[in-house]
This record gives sequence, C-alpha cells and structure tokens, in this order.
Amino acid sequence: MTVRIGPSGIQSWSQRRRRVFAESPIFDCLCFENVSNWAATTMWQHLHVNDASLIPAVWRAPDSFSVLRLESECGMADRITKLASAPALLVSVSIRSLAISDYQLWVDDKLVPTPFIPAFRSNVLDLDAKPRCWAGRAFDYVHYHVPCKALDDIAASFAVGSVAGYKLAVVEEDLVLSQLTKSLLPYIGREGLPSPLSVDYLQLILGAHLVQRYARLAKGSADAFGGIGALAKTPRHRVAQRESRRPDSALRLGERMRPFD
Repeated sequence: MTVRIGPSGIQSWSQRRRRVFAESPIFDCLCFENVSNWAATTMWQHLHVNDASLIPAVWRAPDSFSVLRLESECGMADRITKLASAPALLVSVSIRSLAISDYQLWVDDKLVPTPFIPAFRSNVLDLDAKPRCWAGRAFDYVHYHVPCKALDDIAASFAVGSVAGYKLAVVEEDLVLSQLTKSLLPYIGREGLPSPLSVDYLQLILGAHLVQRYARLAKGSADAFGGIGALAKTPRHRVAQRESRRPDSALRLGERMRPFD
C-alpha cells in the first residue's frame, strides 16, 4: 500500500485572512472570527491498495478537516464502518463508476438503495449514523471529512441560524463537488506542502456549499443561501451567494494548489 501524506503549512490566521481577502470576494463576506478555530493543519492522503486484507473494517476519521483519496485495485472482503469522535459529515465523490451489484451502503444499520454509480457522483453522509459501505470490485473515491462545528461557524457567519442537521445524499449529481474534486485530484498525496491559502479556500468553499445545499435548518431560521431577502442584504453577501452556487468557483482551485510544484 502506497501512502503519501502532506499536511499544510502553518501561518497565523490573520496573515492568511489578509491573503484570502485579496484573492476571493466570497471570503470577504465571512466573519472570520467565527471560523478561526478551523484546523490550521489539514491532512491530505492518497491510499493506493492492491490487497483487500489491507482495507480496515473500521475507519476512524481524524478530528480535523481532511481529504483522503482511497484507490483500490480490488474489491472489499467485508464492509467498512466509518466513525468520528465528534459530529462530522463525510462527503465521498466517486472517481470511477461502479455497477449496481458492486456497491452497497448502510446508514443507521439500514440498507440504502443505490443505483449505478457514474464517475464524479457524490454521497453526503452524517457520521453519527455510522455509515457502512462495501464495494465488490476496484474502486476509487475522494473522501472529505468536514467537522460540523466548522459548518456551524459558517452558518453563523452568514446569519443563517441554527442548523438542525444535514440531508442524506446518495449518488448525487453535484456539479460543485465534482468540479472541486477534479481540480484537486492532481494534488492529493503529492509531496510538498499546499499553501495555507489553498487549504482555507478549499475548506470555506466546500463548507459554504454544504450549508447552502444540504443543511436542514431549525424552525425559524433563515433559508440557507436560498432566502435571498434574508441573506442578500449587501453586495458582499450577494457575491457570496453567487460564488457558493457556481461550479466554476472550484476551477480556480488548481491554480491555488501550484505551491506543490
């Protein structure tokens, strides 16, 4: 099994915030004091497996935001259970297609019907539901582990209100997640350090998109990024709303990852 790990470099949040403000208008709309506890180091891994016995029965997510590409040349001997020590979402994007007979998913111990899985389709799962999955042949997925605390901070920054939970999504056609993943693929697991700006850009774009598209808001809260009257009070907020909806927001991420080179 080949493993490549590259944690991000570390700068003070104020330094990174100034650089982020200069680069993208969406971040100028965020109250960064509310998201300053996002992890300063992000784990980037590419695990390449050619032996089913090397795939663990239980996968424990790290405490912080992380990106993992799990590429296997073989199917799984048994299903894998995914756990987290704190509330978090698992966003999984398929890199290659899987037939109906070659993939199964359980959520809260219930089998979830899954169709044919084309490349670059997404699952959004709450790790509190202890999701389990099984693949019967070679597979390739990019997994984003996103702590809910960070998502709550983003929701607070946009005055969305309290988030009650997140919608289950299985084999979702999500253009933002697919384009984001395509932009990241050449860099996951590469040697070297991504710039702190790149990490911040990824975390915030991904988090804002998840809140906008998948959040279930508590009663009385504003409609997440969809309630135009509730959120678009200033031009800066309107820019943030547009950016979080656009799949081409991810296109620029490749340029931001060039410090790897």
